[in-house]
Order: sequence, then structure tokens, then C-alpha cells
Amino acid sequence: NFKFWFLLFQFMLPQLSCISVCPSSCRCDSTGAVMCVGHSITDIPKQLPLYMYTLRLNDTNMNVINENSLANQHLLLRFSLSYSHLHTIHPRAFQVVPQLKSVKLSSNDLSTIPAQVFSPLTDLEQLHLDGNQLETIAPDMLEGLIVLLDLNLSHNKLTSLESDLPSDLFCCLPNLQKLSLRSNDLHYLHPQLFARLTTLATLLLNDNKLQSLPENIFQGHGGLLIIELKNNHLKTLPGNIFWSTTALKTLTLSGNPWDCTCSIRGIWRWISLNEHVVTDNEDVMCHSPTYQIHRTIRSLCDEDFNFCNATTPQSNFPTEDSFEPTQPPHAITTDRQPSVAAPVTTPLRTISATTQEPTQRAISSTTTQPAKPTTSDVANSLPTISTPVTEKGQKYMENSRSQYYLVLPMNNYIFLNAGLREHTYSFPCQVPENFK
Repeated sequence: NFKFWFLLFQFMLPQLSCISVCPSSCRCDSTGAVMCVGHSITDIPKQLPLYMYTLRLNDTNMNVINENSLANQHLLLRFSLSYSHLHTIHPRAFQVVPQLKSVKLSSNDLSTIPAQVFSPLTDLEQLHLDGNQLETIAPDMLEGLIVLLDLNLSHNKLTSLESDLPSDLFCCLPNLQKLSLRSNDLHYLHPQLFARLTTLATLLLNDNKLQSLPENIFQGHGGLLIIELKNNHLKTLPGNIFWSTTALKTLTLSGNPWDCTCSIRGIWRWISLNEHVVTDNEDVMCHSPTYQIHRTIRSLCDEDFNFCNATTPQSNFPTEDSFEPTQPPHAITTDRQPSVAAPVTTPLRTISATTQEPTQRAISSTTTQPAKPTTSDVANSLPTISTPVTEKGQKYMENSRSQYYLVLPMNNYIFLNAGLREHTYSFPCQVPENFK
């Protein structure tokens, strides 16, 4: 019997220790978890359970982690200090707890972090520094964290300067699986910033000010499963930026001012082939040019890019502002007849849908290249017929915004605005609502 009670006592000792020694401002449970709350707390309480594995401090006035704050916590594995106005960490604060696996210092007032302060934590798997005032991060701050899996730097003030996010910042995190940089002030990322993070599975870059991304920034990241890019300032992306992310399951792109001109053709083609990956597809909207506003990128089709120069690289296509027509707008031709270019001599009033040679009534037979017409010249030469864009044939049409359409016999129509041939559509293609 004595042996039985002795073994039982040894088994119950950790539980009895956790329950019997617990500060009034803390709550302790039998699993070794302790939570302390209250503004009266200015340092880690001294009288804590002997068998304590998790310590959480919330809403306190502990604004400094001193060199000995965590002393004698030899079994501590998870440490969290949040909403506590923390602004200073002693450079040797974590040397006394090298066994820590998780450190969360979220929602505090940290603006700088000492170099190599986390280096003693060679078993650290989770580091959360979100919700602070960090403007810069030194590469040696993360030195030695070779088993780190989860790094959260969101909701800080990190900017785009290379000195703030140097290219080798994440050089020594060979096992990192999740990285959050969301809700910062980033508008530029170094092309090699993530190059060494070959095990990365989740990358959160949403809610920043990113205006573009380097073409090869995801190269070698075939294991990426989640990329968040929503709510940035992206107008376009390189067409092949996601080609190496073959395992990608979730990509968000909404909340960006996408420019649906030639520059987006490459990324549009990738989205078309990977609609199941872009989980917010219905909210990825065109913000320019004006005639594409409120269209989703997924609704675009090949005919939307007929006016793009096929020899122009996809990453450098002309935009709406820089586009020049390949021929004067009043010399539009069809496949049924050769192109004949000359100045408009007589304003068109109506053009029959069954006429076999529609454009010859509006142009002369001379082959002399005319001078480029002005906006007023073209506007005066175009007809004023209001007809829905619904049928084939040769007709000029005008909508309520003085935008003109020519329906061609090969099931295409050409959109004109102030004399520039800006867009061509095929009838199987979806016609935008604001074109009707």
C-alpha cells in the first residue's frame, strides 16, 4: 500500500503544484498553462507553478522584458505577452529559456528589436511580432532560428526600402512554412527576398501598397499552397509569375486597381487556366480603361487583346494612353476586300447591313497615306445612328456616351472612341454591359 500511495503522490505532484501555487492575478490549470491579466502586472510574477509549460500575459503594464524576467522557468515551452505596451527587450532576455518553442509578442509598442535576441532559441518553431511599430528588421534578428516554422510580421510599419527588408533577411530559415507580411506599408519587394525559403507553404502579402512584383519572386517555390495579394496597388503582374507555383491552391487578387489593357494579357491567360485557384475571382475587377470598368478579369477573352501588337512582350504591352492605331481609324477594312486608306470625304448617314462593299462609300480610291485626323474630324465623320450591338453586317453604331461600333461580316465589331480603334470583340465573346 505504501508503494501505491508513493507512486500516486509522485504522479499527482505536478497537478498539485500547478493548483496550489497560483498568483491572484493569474489563472492556472492542471495542464501546466498559466494566464495572467491585469494592469497591476509589471513583470512576470515570481510565485508561479513549478510545472508550468505555457505562460500567457495579456493586457498588462509589463513594458520591458528584463534579463532575468524569465529566470527559473526551465520547463516553459510557450511564452506570450500581448497588449502590454511592451517597448524594450533586453538583448539577453531569452538566454535563460533556450527550450522555448513559441514566442508571441503581439500588439505591443516594439519599434526595434535587439540583434540576435532570439538566437539562443534554437528550438523555436513559432515567432509572432505582429501588431507592433517595427519599421526595420535586421537580418541577424532571425539568426539561428533553423527550425522556425511560423513567422508573423503583420500589422507593422515595414516599408519598401531595401534597407528595411534586405534581400538576405530570410536567408537562414530553412524550414519556414508560413510567413505573414500583411498590413504593412510595403510597395516593393527585392527579387531575391524569398529565394531561400524553399519550404514555404503560406505567404500573406495582402493589405500593403505593392505596385508590382518581380517576375521571378516565386521562382523555386513549387510548394507554395497559399498566396494572399488582395488589397494592394497592383495594376498588372508578369504573365509567368505563378508558373513555378505548381502546388498553389489559394490565390487572392481582389481589391487591386487592375489595368485591363495589353499589359494584363499574360496574367489574364494564367488566371483563365487556373480559375479554381483564384478564390476571389468574382471580385477581381478592371479599374481601367474606362470602357472596361466593372468587368471582372475572368470575363475577358482573346478578342479583348486583338488590338495588342503580337510582337510586343507581354510584360511591356502598350497601355490605353500609349496605344497608337496601326492605320487611320477611318480606313477600317474587312477580310472581304483589300485595305484602301484615304481621308473621309462624305459623312455617313446610314449603311445597309446587306451592302457588299460598305467601306468604299466612305473612302476614296487613292492610296496616298492621309494625315492623322483630329478628334473633331472623326467625330463629324461618324454617323449618329443608335442601334444595339446585336447583329452581324456592316453598320456604324453609337451609344449614349458617343462611343462608336462597326460590326463586320466576320462576326466581329470594332469599338472606336474619338477616332482611335481601341478594341475588337467577337460575338461569342461576352459583351460588356457598359457597351450596350
